[in-house]
Amino acid sequence: MKKFLTWFCIASAMPALCAEKLFVTGQNTHTIESLPPGFQQSIYDAKKQYYDTLSQIAESALLENYVRNEANKQKISVEELEKKLFSTGPISDAEAKKWYETNQFRLGGRPFDGIKGDIVHFLTTEQQQKKRGELVQKLQKEEAYSFVLAKPVPPKMHIDTDGFPSKGPAKAKVKVVEFADYQCPHCQATAEVMKKVFHMYENQIQFIFLDYPLSSHRLATTVAEGAVCADGQGKFWEYHYMAFGNQASLTENSPTTFAKTLHLDMTKFASCLQAETTKEKVLRSKRKGDELHIEGTPTIYMNGVKYTEGYTVEAISAAIQKLL
Repeated sequence: MKKFLTWFCIASAMPALCAEKLFVTGQNTHTIESLPPGFQQSIYDAKKQYYDTLSQIAESALLENYVRNEANKQKISVEELEKKLFSTGPISDAEAKKWYETNQFRLGGRPFDGIKGDIVHFLTTEQQQKKRGELVQKLQKEEAYSFVLAKPVPPKMHIDTDGFPSKGPAKAKVKVVEFADYQCPHCQATAEVMKKVFHMYENQIQFIFLDYPLSSHRLATTVAEGAVCADGQGKFWEYHYMAFGNQASLTENSPTTFAKTLHLDMTKFASCLQAETTKEKVLRSKRKGDELHIEGTPTIYMNGVKYTEGYTVEAISAAIQKLL
């Protein structure tokens, strides 16, 4: 069950990355700040994971201490008290069916009856975890709890986006850079999200798109090269959304089909597709992602800082609002 429920990746924070010494070679001392940006991000991710893990352990210790003391007061076992505190009502068939229908696309086509028990177990555990979380929050408030480990600070990357497709004011307070792949299903969903987000903040943010075609997606580079050529005729965003909108039916001929639909100059478009400069631009975009140690798509940066929250309109707009 755990395997098919895991579909999002995460990340978070650390104390002054700047002059922190990391290793020595001969007479040279290497600091985190002196490393290439991708390594700075990797170190931050490791420290963030450490911070989050210790935070979770501390909260578990707070909860366990309370449960043990309270069980002693009530003269019952810890197991009995936990049953009282965290027991939940039975999960109905309707609830399980609703969850199944909502998440069907990531269940590998398995029939409801075959995994109903797993779904019920998952939803029961989820409800119990919610109760535990609510009690932890209550205890933190009542006992003036604070986690004293310094929170990591994410590194800020300089991403040279000159020459790549963008929309919105060049001097906008918030600069959003997205690396994506035209065959990536999550990128397709994010394209629609980003379209809505941009309309909400079009006069306040600059949105820049960079290609990061994955090696496992053989058509992604071909479609990206077509996007470069569409950009040359001022139709990048129309091509961009058309490509994502037709993701399920992409072929080698899709760039030409999209160009015809957009009424581009087909002679120029065909010539552009064959040009080495077109292929080089997609490779240059991919190399920028490699330098940042991008591990998957989509990956978004806001004002140079890697975005690590949910890829929904609400989550992304909330992050933008904070920066504004």
